[in-house]
Amino acid sequence: MLHDAIVVGAGPAGSTAARLLAKAGWKIALIEKAEFPRRKVCGEFISASTLPLLDGAIGEEFQHRAGPEVRRVGLYAGAAMLSSPMPRSANGAAWGRALRRERLDVILRDAAVAVGAKLIQPAKLIHLLRNADGYIGTLKAGNGTAEIAARIVIAASGSWEKSVFPVADEAHRASDLFAFKAHFMESDLAADLMPLLVFPGGYGGMVATDGGRTTLSCCIRRDWLERARERRRREARIGAEHPRRRVPVVGSDPARHSATLFRPRVLHRQSRGRSASHHRRRHLDGNSRG
Repeated sequence: MLHDAIVVGAGPAGSTAARLLAKAGWKIALIEKAEFPRRKVCGEFISASTLPLLDGAIGEEFQHRAGPEVRRVGLYAGAAMLSSPMPRSANGAAWGRALRRERLDVILRDAAVAVGAKLIQPAKLIHLLRNADGYIGTLKAGNGTAEIAARIVIAASGSWEKSVFPVADEAHRASDLFAFKAHFMESDLAADLMPLLVFPGGYGGMVATDGGRTTLSCCIRRDWLERARERRRREARIGAEHPRRRVPVVGSDPARHSATLFRPRVLHRQSRGRSASHHRRRHLDGNSRG
């Protein structure tokens, strides 16, 4: 069967693309390598300007499950805090809210399937070959492989995902950004406030999300992260040599923490020895676009 499009990645970008194309009558195959639900490093906030994309039943379920309305953004300087009102949606009826990715991704994926997208999960696209009709892909699922064909392929598998798409240069750079996320319970953060965090080499933010949790997410440059790690190693050496000066480390639940690497503003690079026409039917979506 020749699909109109293969969408690789069932995160927000991939599932949204699959849903909109399937609603338009396209034959869509949506491929996702991971089982859902799964944790994902993300700020988790959906802004008011983005809410119109969550139309119909998707919007209703999002509003039912998401955390409280975020009406203010804040900046901290020591004990002082500056806040400003957040914008509402275009019709003024709603504010931005946050929802954990392990819930949001399931909602968006299921909505794509409901309008006709064919879901292949878990499966990974391991090879892609151009032919006269478009592309022939090889999928790996469990211990077996299978072929899939489509006129075009949409890459929505992330900005640092090692895949068949020539998205990111694998060479390390000082400007690479490492992203971190943690969930906390019983936070004192005001439910309607989203404070932004700015620090040398990075930035981040906090937001009240669903289930009474508060999400802390941030990203930091590779070089600044290495400086922080080296400082921690020095402190550990000093603590070992001088036990009385050892700094206690507060424990945490690793199940609520995660990290990933991404590179902002990575442009689609053409492979050497291949014409531009070789890539004209490959489309990058979401973080895959950089």
